[in-house]
Amino acid sequence: MYILYLFLFIIYYIFFSVLGVKKTRMLKYSYISESTRIKYYTKAIIETLMPALMVFVICLFSDMGLADLGLRKMEFSYNVWFNAVTVLLSFLLSASLLFRMIACMFSEKHRYWAKRRYTIGFLFSHYEDIMNNLIIPHSKKQIFIYFLFSITGGICNEIVLRGFFYFILQSIFPNISMILILFLSSFAFGFLQSNLGFVGVIKTMFNSALLGCLYFVTGSVFPGMILHFLINFKDAFIFQTD
Repeated sequence: MYILYLFLFIIYYIFFSVLGVKKTRMLKYSYISESTRIKYYTKAIIETLMPALMVFVICLFSDMGLADLGLRKMEFSYNVWFNAVTVLLSFLLSASLLFRMIACMFSEKHRYWAKRRYTIGFLFSHYEDIMNNLIIPHSKKQIFIYFLFSITGGICNEIVLRGFFYFILQSIFPNISMILILFLSSFAFGFLQSNLGFVGVIKTMFNSALLGCLYFVTGSVFPGMILHFLINFKDAFIFQTD
């Protein structure tokens, strides 16, 4: 039965990934109004919520429990060096993202340099164009919806792509290695961000690998939810205009 669940989720994510690429290509060089951007966020929230809801439905009709999804307290179970390095890297990344977000909220200087990073593209112009023109909010109203989008992504993606996906893989392949699980989950999550182009996929894969290590180290998706939210929301205040 777990194989069927895995197959259905793969089909779901492939469908919406391909759809996302098509939408992004259509909107890449278009003028994006506030209503268009809010509509984009709203659809993304729904598309992210759906697989998480499906996972909870599966829990109701199977022997899978919430603890199997990583919805449990932290318990450090790997060797001390792997634990220490993972926690340190996660802390440093979280601190840098939080600083970047707060700095852009209160400092025009930080907003200026952050804007330059997205508006003066060189090698990574496709990624920068998508982030600047479509994804990053430009008003307080958009920031609020983007906050909902970011927190939904942080919670639901960690439940599905970390907790559920890891549990399913370990159930189907009991002897699968942690490295292979990290690679498969990072590749899958990177594929979901195909609309951001090659650079967006690579960035997503590295972030996903760290989030996967954090899940393995703590045995819980809750720390990953916080870090995932910060990754999503870090640039929310760069283009605020009101």
